[in-house]
Amino acid sequence: MQISQNIWQFIKSTIPENLKVYLKFLYRRPILLSILFHFRPLQLKKNQNNKKKVHIAFDLYMAQFGGLEQVTLALIKSLKKKGDFKFYLFYTLIYEKSELLDEFKKVGVECIYVSQEEYFLDGWQKRSRLLIEITYNLSIDVFCFMYPPYDYEILPFIKTHNPKLKTVCWIHNYFQMDSNIAAIIKFNKYVDRVIVISDYFQKALAKKGRYAEVLFNGIDLDYFDIKSITKRNARALLKIPKEAFICVFIGRLDKNKNPLFILKLAKQMRNKGVLFLIIGTGILERKISDEIKKNNLADIVRLYKYQKDIRQFLAASNTLLLCSTKEGLGLVLLESMAMGNPPIASNFTGVDRIFTNGRHGFIVPLRVTSFVESIYKIKDDKNLYKMLAQEGIKHVMKNYNIENMSKKFLDIIDHT
Repeated sequence: MQISQNIWQFIKSTIPENLKVYLKFLYRRPILLSILFHFRPLQLKKNQNNKKKVHIAFDLYMAQFGGLEQVTLALIKSLKKKGDFKFYLFYTLIYEKSELLDEFKKVGVECIYVSQEEYFLDGWQKRSRLLIEITYNLSIDVFCFMYPPYDYEILPFIKTHNPKLKTVCWIHNYFQMDSNIAAIIKFNKYVDRVIVISDYFQKALAKKGRYAEVLFNGIDLDYFDIKSITKRNARALLKIPKEAFICVFIGRLDKNKNPLFILKLAKQMRNKGVLFLIIGTGILERKISDEIKKNNLADIVRLYKYQKDIRQFLAASNTLLLCSTKEGLGLVLLESMAMGNPPIASNFTGVDRIFTNGRHGFIVPLRVTSFVESIYKIKDDKNLYKMLAQEGIKHVMKNYNIENMSKKFLDIIDHT
């Protein structure tokens, strides 16, 4: 086996890169996948045990503690209160040392690693085989594709082997919209339900002749309760001055989330009574730390590692800064508003579907001057700050309650 693997590695290394890409493209086509399955049959052994629970699987592909994963976890917790369900989580990659799997396991979710070790030209075919086999053998009733469009090619095979299975394609982010829609239309007859997070997607799919259900992301309002911790106590706990105006950034420290932008703001707001908190982990962490030292920003910028519980930081703050160049769910916007913090967000695609500019917070161009101006508006006008905070809380309670989300989700899959 080792010899054959070495031979294959040598063959691969001699294939020109452009030819390799083309072969991968051909290899991922369903018709060729079916030929491969013919010569290497699927191992299908359905569990014959009588089951009363409804089996629901979520295919996340990458396990990281991002917005998508947090929404899925909150949804499962809420659904457990509403019926007799068995939940499965399929994953292939883990982002750094994510505690995500432990959180899912605590609420009884069976987490299944779906291998993507190299097979033939890449690992996609092996992962596809495993998903088809696992879905059949575990008698999955509802399969939610949460990380589209990478696994859509297996839809024909899943539905062929398990026609009663309900397939749900769930679009969660804006920056993959075109590829998501193209994949859904391509495999349209195998998709029972499409769920989208805003009417923006719904209208785009309608133009292609496909109906989609709008399901707003929800958060646990009992958990993100403004009354759970006072600003005074939160600041005492974090050793933050009582009189400071706090701007908080919470997210992965990578290019898309754009945390270095916070340092540009800090340079413009020295000695203005403003303190910036950056909370997160990622590839830019070392660079941010070095920049803080290099520019003598330690008195105005505090850098914290990833925090499992962000409530004390939200409670201690006055406003949330979201300076992303690309954004998926923008879940932290909802969490911030629930805790009484008006957000200031860059005008990435879809943010205006999450909150209203000037009523719940501010949506501005990704420019230092625009963010600085909005910070001063909130800082200097107490009446405006109070209005934005109150309206934000009402907005989240009305539209983004996880209990409402889980109820509608059940309505959607029951009518599939």
